[in-house]
Amino acid sequence: MSPFSPAALPGTVWGYCPIRPYCPACHSRSGNDLAGTEKPDTLSSRFWITNPSESPQLSVPIDHHYLPQFYLRRWTRGEKLYRYVRPRKGSAIHQKKVTPAAVGYQPHLYAYSDGTDEADRQRLETRFFQLIDDRAAAALAKVEEGQRGTAIDRVGLVQFLLSLLHRSPTRIEHLRDELAERMKSVPGFDASDPAQIMRIADSINDLLSDLISSRDMVPFVAEMRVFRVDVEAKVKLLTCDIPLMQSHGIKRPDAFLMLPYAPNRLLILAHDERVALSFSSQEKEALANAVNDAVVKQARQVVIASNDEARAFIEARFDPFSPPPPENGLLTWAAP
Repeated sequence: MSPFSPAALPGTVWGYCPIRPYCPACHSRSGNDLAGTEKPDTLSSRFWITNPSESPQLSVPIDHHYLPQFYLRRWTRGEKLYRYVRPRKGSAIHQKKVTPAAVGYQPHLYAYSDGTDEADRQRLETRFFQLIDDRAAAALAKVEEGQRGTAIDRVGLVQFLLSLLHRSPTRIEHLRDELAERMKSVPGFDASDPAQIMRIADSINDLLSDLISSRDMVPFVAEMRVFRVDVEAKVKLLTCDIPLMQSHGIKRPDAFLMLPYAPNRLLILAHDERVALSFSSQEKEALANAVNDAVVKQARQVVIASNDEARAFIEARFDPFSPPPPENGLLTWAAP
C-alpha cells in the first residue's frame, strides 16, 4: 500500500458548511451528508441502474468513452485539454492538445459479440454507462454548487465512481486475462478459439454491470460522507485513465475514495470526517503535488492536464509499461 504524502485544502461537505473552520453546529449533526429523501440503507433498487437491457435505448456510439466527456470538459481551456501518452517503452512522452471527444475512448470497448442488431451489441455503453454518466454529471454539478443531493444523485455518483475503477481498457484486459487463466482448468476450453475468447469478453461485460450495480456495494458506499475539497494551488490537478484513488479496504473505518474532478477540485468519500480533514488540513501546493503523483503512478494509458506546465512532472513518473499491481490489479493508498 503506497501512502499519500501531504494532502488537501479546506473544502465543503455536500449539504453542509465548509470543513474548515470548524463548525460545532454542523459537526454535531448526524446522518449522511448526501441529504436525500431516503437513507442509504433504505435506498430502493429503482434508484440504480442494473441490467443494461432494462434501461431505455439511446444513441449507438462506436467509440466507448471510459473517461466521459462531461468529466474531461472540466480540464479544457478554449475547448481543449492536454493529453499525455508514452507511445513506446523508453520513449519520451507525447503531448497534444485535443478535445474531450478525442481522448479517453476505445472503439467497441464494451461491445457484446451477440445481439439482435448493432444497437443491442452496444447495449452496455448506451443503456448502462451513458445513463450512469448522465446521473453523475448532474450529481457533480450539485457538489460544485454546494447543493444538497437526492437519493438518485447519491446513487448516480456512487455508480460513477465504481465504474471508474473497472471500465478502463487495461482494467478490462486484466479481468479478461484473469478469467481466461481460470478457464484453462475447464475441460474443453481452448484459449486459441476466437468464439471462446469472445464469450470471455461477454462474460466480463456482464461482470462490469454486476460490479457497478452491486446491491451490497452501492448502498454501502452511499453511506459514506461526501466532501468537496477546493485546491486553489498554482499546481493544477491532473487526471488519467484510472482517476479514482481508493484506500486499502473500503469497509475499514479510515477508508476513502478520492477523485480529482477538476483542475482545482477533489471529491472525497469517507466514513470518518477526520479522514477528509487529514487531506483538507494540508498546505495546498503539497496537496496538488501529492495527488498528482498518485494520479500519474496509477495511469496506464493516458494522463490529462489543463495546461502544459506538468510535462516534466509527468515525464518523470508516467510508466505505463511497468508491471500491473499484484492481486486485483489496482493500487491502494493511505490518508496522510
